[in-house]
Amino acid sequence: MRGVRILVATATVLALAACGSGGSGDSAPAAAPSTPAAAATTAATPDLTAQIATYQAYVVKQAVALQADGKKFTDALRAGNLAEAKKQFAPSRYKWEGIEPIALLVSRFDVALDSRVDDHSSVNDPQWTGWHKIEYILWTKNTTAGTRALADKLDTDLATLTKAVSTVKITPDAVIKGASDLVAEVSDGKITGEEDRYSHTDLSDFAANVEGAKAAYDAFRSVLQTRSPQLVSTVDNAFTEVEKSLAAYQDGAGYKLYPALKPDDKLKMQAHLSTLSESLAMVPAALSLS
Repeated sequence: MRGVRILVATATVLALAACGSGGSGDSAPAAAPSTPAAAATTAATPDLTAQIATYQAYVVKQAVALQADGKKFTDALRAGNLAEAKKQFAPSRYKWEGIEPIALLVSRFDVALDSRVDDHSSVNDPQWTGWHKIEYILWTKNTTAGTRALADKLDTDLATLTKAVSTVKITPDAVIKGASDLVAEVSDGKITGEEDRYSHTDLSDFAANVEGAKAAYDAFRSVLQTRSPQLVSTVDNAFTEVEKSLAAYQDGAGYKLYPALKPDDKLKMQAHLSTLSESLAMVPAALSLS
């Protein structure tokens, strides 16, 4: 509708200009020039307010569920139940990995919740907190000892995250580019198994990243369909290929450990992820966001 109003306004101005020129009153009005500026009006950025509202509601719902999943993990830590804590580690992170692009709009959460030892001076750095510090203790030291304070902080940070995502300003460009970057991060780095290096639960993270990217894309898919049906088909097919490659490694409600990933399958998965990321990267331009 916004693009239509712009076209009507442009046509009216051109018509008035033609009538007010030095020519005779009965001369035919000049045709609207075919210029890049005129053509651009047909591709004006659509009003995506409703889509952003829907997506933000999804993010808040995921954050609330993330808190509950996180508490199952932290309760096991506080109870000293090593086996249960290890079991709950991957599920406690799943929804974070899906909404990470939006959570990163408030950058402190990435450091507090998801930083790796590489981001700190050593494994003993007191600034290293969050999932991966706890993961290190659980799998390397094979104990829950020393995790109580980390568990309490994780609960507090997740509660703060839930409040933050309900008020943070989300733009269409941030959502779509965030989805593309998230998939690219998997294909360029996470595919090596570097993130969950102690627990090897990387495939669960991959699946969550793809699921989150798809939720972001789905928020704008109907609008994109009217502007670039061919791109919709390309992105849809790319998602299908990635989802199929991940489905081969499902194990009950979760996923097999990273060492189970066959070298050939790893290469295929990486290729599918790269294709998906590149396809998603074309969406902002198709929506006239960039």
